[in-house]
Amino acid sequence: MLFLTAVAQAAPPEVTLFAPGRAPLPVVIPDAATPAEADAASELQKYLARVCGRPVAIKREGDLFGNAGIFVGRTRAARQAGLPPAGVPDEAWGIEARGNRVLLCGVIDMSTKFAVYDFLERYAGVRWFLPTDLFESVPRRAQLAVPEGRQRRVPFLRPRAFGYIWHGERCSWVGEKDPQFECDRWAVRNRVSVDHRGCPQYHSHNLFAVIVPSRYGKEHPDYFPLRGGKRFIPPTDDYQDWQPCLSNPEVRRLFIEDAKRYFATHPDKEKEWYSLGINDGGGWCECDACKALDVPGRTWRTGPVMSDRYYDFVTEVATEVGKEYPDRTLGLIAYWAVEAPPERIERLPANVAVFLTQDAAQYHDSAYLKGDLDFTRRWLKVANGRLYRYDYTTLGWMVPRYYPHLIARDFRRVQQQRLLRGYYTEDVPMWGVGGPLHYVLAHCLLDPKVNVDALLDDFFRRMFPGARRPMQAYFELLEKAWRTRRPGRWFEGLGNLDTQLRIFDERTAERCNRLLADAAKLAKDDTERQRVRFFTLGWQLPYHYLQGRFLAEKMEREPDPRQRSRLAAELLTLVGRARAFWEQFREEDALLSGTYRWAMEELGYYATRDSTLEMAAAAALTNAVMEIAGQDDPAQARAHLEGLRAELAAQGRAESVELALRVLEHGAPPNALKNPELRPGSGEHPEGHDWQSQGAPAGWSLWKNAAGEFVLGDTGARIRGADSACWIQVLEVKPGDWLFARVQARADRSFNGRMSLRLRWQNADGGWYPDGGGGLDALREVPAQADWTELRVAGRVPEGAAKCALLLGTAGQKPDQWVEFREPYVGVLRDD
Repeated sequence: MLFLTAVAQAAPPEVTLFAPGRAPLPVVIPDAATPAEADAASELQKYLARVCGRPVAIKREGDLFGNAGIFVGRTRAARQAGLPPAGVPDEAWGIEARGNRVLLCGVIDMSTKFAVYDFLERYAGVRWFLPTDLFESVPRRAQLAVPEGRQRRVPFLRPRAFGYIWHGERCSWVGEKDPQFECDRWAVRNRVSVDHRGCPQYHSHNLFAVIVPSRYGKEHPDYFPLRGGKRFIPPTDDYQDWQPCLSNPEVRRLFIEDAKRYFATHPDKEKEWYSLGINDGGGWCECDACKALDVPGRTWRTGPVMSDRYYDFVTEVATEVGKEYPDRTLGLIAYWAVEAPPERIERLPANVAVFLTQDAAQYHDSAYLKGDLDFTRRWLKVANGRLYRYDYTTLGWMVPRYYPHLIARDFRRVQQQRLLRGYYTEDVPMWGVGGPLHYVLAHCLLDPKVNVDALLDDFFRRMFPGARRPMQAYFELLEKAWRTRRPGRWFEGLGNLDTQLRIFDERTAERCNRLLADAAKLAKDDTERQRVRFFTLGWQLPYHYLQGRFLAEKMEREPDPRQRSRLAAELLTLVGRARAFWEQFREEDALLSGTYRWAMEELGYYATRDSTLEMAAAAALTNAVMEIAGQDDPAQARAHLEGLRAELAAQGRAESVELALRVLEHGAPPNALKNPELRPGSGEHPEGHDWQSQGAPAGWSLWKNAAGEFVLGDTGARIRGADSACWIQVLEVKPGDWLFARVQARADRSFNGRMSLRLRWQNADGGWYPDGGGGLDALREVPAQADWTELRVAGRVPEGAAKCALLLGTAGQKPDQWVEFREPYVGVLRDD
């Protein structure tokens, strides 16, 4: 008893915010509060009232009787106490508790909001794990007291910007919810930078916005890249697959003048940078002056390095601008062909800030991590310490990409080695499969020393009081799947669902299902059941496609054509179920379905997945029919197919069987390709944008976006060392025609990228139809595939299409890797 008394007497004094029998302290704002200060005070009032179960008043400082209260923003009381803190970055904030008042004040409006949310989280125990009140946790308390003292909070990285979230809040914005159910509000509550600092307009793709084709294309073609002996003028002003002629002195002058104009009209030194970011593509100039600036033969990842020519341009522009605006910043992204630091430039000017593009999710691979760390240290020197990360967290991933412990280890390492100043992630969070991932990321950016296991335990304990064990096991399984042993790959799975699906094996996928089903049974109330349902639906969408992948692989392995045709019919049924599920899913609330709609419909990353599976089934059916027709009596083969058609007709999925019946009736159509043997020789070559005929076999053309070598040999036609490249042939087609295409393909054992068979529609003038080129795809991610495998597609030509381009391609090769094709075939069945 004496010991307890002594401890109690030694306890520091506290400021009581509310207690039984004592009214809550009022929230106090400046007499001339800014909209952001008023909004922060309203948030504090709302959550404190929920914590204590009683009303909490808001008063202006001039109307306050006495000096008791919780003061928000730049009040007189804060100024008298020396808040905001002096000599700290503008994203910092201070919290002071003394006597009968608490002061919450940031250097700027945004950090005043940070002060309020930090206070609510730290002392009132409020949490915002995901957007919407479904994932809030606001514990009830009878009493709340804060120890006296002053605290200064400075975020570790500045800025901490999340793409596709920051653009709604803008700090002082107070108004309607954003399209993703207040994701911007969730971001500021978790102290993410939301006032546009660090956003892409200050460092990302911008060269096309200065060298504008409609302004300079006719009179100054020399501003544009020389490609294939001709100056390339982009077709539209927003087209980005090109870079200006950076050696041209007039091009440099235009950027110097434009940067000066920008700084003259944008005075905010902290966040309004001028971007020198390259365009989002390749298309580099091939003139002698540009090439003279390059380091000959230098490559990085999958293509040639253009860093020395680009950073020579950056150095001149930044140096000249710095003479007039020495305290302003020019931002850029070290990306794609300029990701590697220059070799001939030891240091960039001090007014340049570099956002280094890195896919940190790949740090499950220690070799990949080592390469990135070596790269970062080199860049740190070249950028004079002004180095930031441009990340991609979960961009374009519908399959769970969940790795909280990798994130925690990464930022502890960044802090210990002082590698970065700030952070931006280009990301559209898939909340339904990401769970607490972005919550963990936000807290690690604030303080890398945070205990990630404590964060996750807090999430599962609060969100799932009844179903904690299965939900925790489910997310641990997602993380284990992500960390499956495999080589790290830059941009792995971006826009390629087939790659994503390979993260999960069938056993893991089924176990995920069981854990979510167990969680649904254990949930204690409707709120917990809604949370379980949220993540269950988020999982079910990729699970439908996982089922399709497992079934398609089983179909490909099946040697018996009759059984293979039945598996194809089963796959068609599964595609129907997946589409029906998507139609239901897309009507769910915006937080769950909004980002999936963005991926499935707006970007079109996954919209073709159903048709890809359907085409795989159609091609397998047709191929099986050819085998059956050669083995069985035609009448028996027809009876088999008509039985399958009857099964699928009720689902509206019998069209692929119709193709197989046409093949049975008329026989396999002749090969419509010219020179399917890909023999060298002279002849006509199809024409298209950036297509090449030199080195192509008769009837074919070549395309590559950067490096790559095309080789014709005795065994087939190879593509070696290409980032993205293909062989091309164009056929005349009619709407309603049935097409059936196949090709044998293989790759060397070190390659784990993509090989593909694609049919792309064109209009009568040779333009892609519709814009961007719809068509049929057979993509195969290659896991050490040295043996020949067959890629197949089948489908109908749509209305409006007059031509079909056959593309035999690859992507993601290193310089010594290859993909080979042989025996391409396209059969055409006319409706007439």
